[in-house]
Amino acid sequence: MNDFLRKLESLKQNGYQLDLGDVISQSFENYKKIAVTVGIAMILVSIVFIVVGLGSLGFLVGFNDFAQKMTDFQITNFSTLTLVLYIFGTAVFTALTYPFTAGIIKMCHEAEIGHEINISMVFDHYKSDRFKDLFLSALLISFATTSVATLCEFAGYKFIGMIFTYGIAFSAVFMIPLIIFGKLNYMDAIKNSFALVFKQPFVILIALIVAFIMAIIGFFGLCIGIFFTMPYFYSTHYVLYKNAVGIIDKSEIDDIGVPEV
Repeated sequence: MNDFLRKLESLKQNGYQLDLGDVISQSFENYKKIAVTVGIAMILVSIVFIVVGLGSLGFLVGFNDFAQKMTDFQITNFSTLTLVLYIFGTAVFTALTYPFTAGIIKMCHEAEIGHEINISMVFDHYKSDRFKDLFLSALLISFATTSVATLCEFAGYKFIGMIFTYGIAFSAVFMIPLIIFGKLNYMDAIKNSFALVFKQPFVILIALIVAFIMAIIGFFGLCIGIFFTMPYFYSTHYVLYKNAVGIIDKSEIDDIGVPEV
């Protein structure tokens, strides 16, 4: 067992300290370093995802009278085949966005340690050895949450489905950093994220709520401002992990294999 895995075991057993004030102030300092670069990257990538997303929905529900069908869009009206395609398509689409998120978190770290950042860095994990685990972790999480949320909507308990979805997303907040910085495989990253988050759930929750509020302020800037305030959320994501788990130099993370953590 290497130093990183031993540290994870210690954190899961003994917990860790998180100071909300430090998290917020450090997040803001990190945000100032990445805001413009990440904002521009998000605009470019959002255009691509919107085109792909609308194209996929058009294929799913049919391109004829697309606008009317989207107005009447109700999951409960789907046929069994369409429902399966919807759940699977949503999971795959979400999984394809995770390497982008990982790229932003990597940019947060590079900016934090004084390295130069550029827009192309958001695509680094689409071609890295971490892509498989990022994709599979997102596919598993998204498939589970979309399936449960859909079942709850059919049963008339849509609110419960929303609570489940947000609860899983909250519990998995350390999953991406554990994959890209800790080099864990997707299953170990999910398990360890859940275990670590619930050592300091209230501080993490409050920090994420503050980050969300800061992010949506951008809507008041003709909506496009969201692209330049949203990076604060990713800075908070990064700072929470950095302060809770810490980032070990790559040379210290060896012989990871497929550890049982």
